Amino acid sequence: MYSKNQAKKRLNVPRSIFDGLDRDDSNKELQDKMKDKKLPENVKAEIEKEMKRQGGESQRAVSQKYIETLLEIPWLESSEEVKDISLAEKILQDDHTGLK
Repeated sequence: MYSKNQAKKRLNVPRSIFDGLDRDDSNKELQDKMKDKKLPENVKAEIEKEMKRQGGESQRAVSQKYIETLLEIPWLESSEEVKDISLAEKILQDDHTGLK
């Protein structure tokens, strides 16, 4: 069994035939990640727009990284707010030694 790159070289087939397959595979992975996340509607729309974007290999790489970055942001996730000033001071002192 050959990898896609080996098949491209071995079969001497135009790159454009395989480019669509690569894009479909990466889009499928990104769509799966998108289903697992709670995202605002405008972010979902932006991701879908980027997935449909046409372009060369470098443009697709940029779009894929952009989408991955959007998916890493905790859009609708939050943590409990802690209002303990002494704890905040201790954390700052521990992390920033010698800054007085």
